Amino acid sequence: MASMRILIIEDDREAASYLVKAFREAGHVADHAADGEDGLAMAMDGPYDVLVVDRMLPKKDGLSVIGELRAAGKATPTPGWRMTRRRAPSSRNRSAPTGSRPRGSITTRAGLAP
Repeated sequence: MASMRILIIEDDREAASYLVKAFREAGHVADHAADGEDGLAMAMDGPYDVLVVDRMLPKKDGLSVIGELRAAGKATPTPGWRMTRRRAPSSRNRSAPTGSRPRGSITTRAGLAP
């Protein structure tokens, strides 16, 4: 499998560290941003194959990041994986306009939920 360049936008340092480590051990290049503003800037500047975006971030929430990338034409070919610990249907329904789909919760013990 070819190496992918992955951007993780996550403010939980433990979860971000786990993801970076897991992706790097799998042979991918993983970058990390701890807030929505930095993540948006990094995504605008770099060609990423995958974005892993937390829903609730400081400075700019994950849905806004994805929406702004799509509006700028930067994220259309990039698959997104939006992380959330929220289980309310209203949170999931708000993701539709951005083109992202919630993929479940993430914890450092469970890894990525299907």
